[in-house]
Amino acid sequence: MSNKSDEDLGTAGRRSFFRLHDRIYVEYRAVSKEEVDKALAGRTPSTPPRDDFNHQLDLLSTQLHTLTSSIRSEDPAIAQYLEVLNRKVDLLAGVVFFDRFRNVPGDGKRIRTTTVDISEGGISFNSRTPRNLGDYLDLRLAIVGARLGLRTFGKVVQCIEKTHDGTTYHRLGAEFVMMQEYDRRQIARFIMDRQRERIQQEKTDV
Repeated sequence: MSNKSDEDLGTAGRRSFFRLHDRIYVEYRAVSKEEVDKALAGRTPSTPPRDDFNHQLDLLSTQLHTLTSSIRSEDPAIAQYLEVLNRKVDLLAGVVFFDRFRNVPGDGKRIRTTTVDISEGGISFNSRTPRNLGDYLDLRLAIVGARLGLRTFGKVVQCIEKTHDGTTYHRLGAEFVMMQEYDRRQIARFIMDRQRERIQQEKTDV
């Protein structure tokens, strides 16, 4: 399931993160530090993504939640209807968001993978190509059915050669570089939701 520390992603000595093993759509390519510095110039982790589609939906969901809470005591049926409607919108938005994110034209240099370990602090995945510690990656992540998609940068902090069924590959671990706090909260929420789903499934299977 998840581990409490994230030492294999280079965050030892920092605050601990929950880590989740899941299937996530990931595209990545190697970039120089100069490219990273240029892309992040003038940005801070607290910069709000005002024009972000996902951010706008979250603001509307917050307003709807406030409205639902105010009318629940007077009319529980309407409150329940609004909650179901909100979940329906989330589901549809998640599918649309994933398709839009996945179909963004690439530059032909990106490598795709799906099975990863992810936390608020970083990500790890299998790669056919080894990377040097300290290399930078341009990362795009999206999850089908969930309104989670982001582009960020990672710094390689681990590269371990492994062999499975005669095939050699490399397990890369990358620490996120100056991720937006909004994106970090999105990842944390996704991890907690997945954990909740798995716990409920385990109870059902017993």
